[in-house]
Amino acid sequence: MDEFIEDILKFFNSIIPIIFIYLKYILSFILLTIGTLTLLRLRGIYLQQRAKGIKDEEDQLKNTRLILGTVYLFLAFGILFNHLIYFLIWISKPLPNGLIFILFDIFKHTIQEQTGINIDVFKSYIHPLFALFSFVAILHLVLSFYYLINSNRVISNPRAQVLSLVSAVVETVFFGFTAYLPYFLY
Repeated sequence: MDEFIEDILKFFNSIIPIIFIYLKYILSFILLTIGTLTLLRLRGIYLQQRAKGIKDEEDQLKNTRLILGTVYLFLAFGILFNHLIYFLIWISKPLPNGLIFILFDIFKHTIQEQTGINIDVFKSYIHPLFALFSFVAILHLVLSFYYLINSNRVISNPRAQVLSLVSAVVETVFFGFTAYLPYFLY
């Protein structure tokens, strides 16, 4: 049974670079699309205000959408061409890993004594899975921010949106903010 599980983990570790390559391009496409749509929506608001004759002092969302659209485009091209990934890896060196990795380190000796499993080997096999969860958490966080900022109407259930944002933050703290970044460099 242990050899079967080890074979499954080895197979998973052999296909994980391919999965992350696809995810990198999907994330870049999503961020590029969100940034473009945000800037196009800003252009529509600008043209609508010029047609109505609204002054710039009365404009409330123009600067926020311009900055957010530009940030999304910067993130998309930075991830696509690896510049942002290298920068984020370099800047996040002093940050601790995700809470799950800290818990593994704290209970390392206890788990090894009771189960006989070498935690370092187990972590090397399971790290790509946690990196995948970290990627999903970051994507959840980015899309939650996008929805909250670009909601054109009154949010019908603000409690659900706040809970979604809080759950995204909890997920990113638990699995780590940058656990997936080295896998994007394959």
